[in-house]
Parts: sequence; C-alpha cells; structure tokens
Amino acid sequence: MIEALKKAKANEIEILLIFDQRQMHNNQSIFFTLNNAGLTFRTLNIENASMHHKFIVIDDITTITGSFNWTHSAQKKNYENIVIIKDSVVTEQYKNEFDRIRQRITSNPIDDILKQKELLEKRLQEGIKEKEREEKLRKEREERLRKEREEQDKKHDFELAMFEIASGQGYNNAIRRIKNAASLGHREAQLWLSKHYK
Repeated sequence: MIEALKKAKANEIEILLIFDQRQMHNNQSIFFTLNNAGLTFRTLNIENASMHHKFIVIDDITTITGSFNWTHSAQKKNYENIVIIKDSVVTEQYKNEFDRIRQRITSNPIDDILKQKELLEKRLQEGIKEKEREEKLRKEREERLRKEREEQDKKHDFELAMFEIASGQGYNNAIRRIKNAASLGHREAQLWLSKHYK
C-alpha cells in the first residue's frame, strides 16, 4: 500500500493520512517508513480516541469504505467487506467528515517521537551522570575511610611502641614500629625519632 501511495504522490496527488495516538505508540516504525517515503500523515489530538473510520476519498466523486483495514491480515486472512461508491453527494459527506477530523490533528507525529527520544536520551545521560557522581562520592568515601584506618593504625603502632619502650619489652621492635609510623606520616612518631633516635 505504501508503494501505491508513493506512486500517487509522485503523480502530484495530495495525500493525507490520519491515525490515532495509540497507533502511533504501538507501531512507531510504520511512521518512520511513511516519513521516509515523503507521505503526509498526522495523528488525532485526542487522547485515548480511536481512528475507527476506514474510508478513502478520491477527488470529488469516489469513496471507498467498509470494514477493510488495508492490512495484511485484512487482505489475506480476515472476512472483510469493501464498498466503492461513485457518487458526488455521498463523497461530499465523507469529505466533510474528513475535514472535521482534520481540525483535530496534531503536528507531524515524527516530531513528537523524536522529542520523546531526545527526552529519554537526556534522562539516560542524567542517570549516567548521577551514577558517575555517586561512584565518585563512593570512592571518595572509601578513600577517606582508608586514610582514617591508616591513621588509626599509625597511632596504634606508635602507642604500642611507646608501651614496649616504657615496659622494657622489645626495644628494637618498638623502634621498627615507630619508624614505620613515621614513614607513613605520623607526626608524633617523626618528632619522637628526631628527639630520641639518631
């Protein structure tokens, strides 16, 4: 059907297709196909409203209507009916109905789809940035805790060394502890070495 519509458009026949919003959301790929084919289509600007009409108005004389949905299932599987009416009076009524519907259509739904896609991508990027920020905070927190534990270990080593020296237990081992604490930046250990150990 799309190929037939493309041929009609190539012959400078004006074509306007109208869908409902449910059709747009359920089958977005067909809209991109129509858009790429250069066909003009719009959606109803009424939420939850169905485009249940099935008719084609050709020029000012012919109307094609019936239960036929112009789908593969309608053509190959379903029991359908299609009526071709060549009557200007009847066709005028269908044209009036089409014009009434035309007043309730939106802009190109592709624009809406692309805006939704852009919004989703923006939210995705914001989500990624938020996760990156959380990961950075987690690493900073872990680094802070590591340094606190390291500081506690240095303090513990120095205090244990002072106890060993005061009690006369393991002087050499105590000096090793103090040197280790001093090498890790423990200020008290550094001061003690500068005063008591050459």
